[in-house]
Amino acid sequence: NNGDMDVLGMNPNPNMGGGNNYNGGQQQSSSMAAQALRHQDEMIDELAVGVSRLKDQTMMVNEEARMQNNMLDDMDGDVEIARHGLEAETMRALKLKEDQSVWRL
Repeated sequence: NNGDMDVLGMNPNPNMGGGNNYNGGQQQSSSMAAQALRHQDEMIDELAVGVSRLKDQTMMVNEEARMQNNMLDDMDGDVEIARHGLEAETMRALKLKEDQSVWRL
């Protein structure tokens, strides 16, 4: 009876870490794959958070651009009203200039 050791002094019971390492290699490989999947899931979660923040910022930029466009449209209308007023006043001034009675003293 050599006990639990083989001739090389290793335990032949694969569940005890000695002897046939095929089973242990599978468990280690499976553990590494599970760890890699957990790491990948964490990275995907971080990416999702980043995408969500980017979406929020994009929506804020869109809202700001919409407000700026509305203000520019309002300003365009105000400039158009001022232009018409200036044209009317210019025409009135030209008419007064052409009136000989205004310029005679």
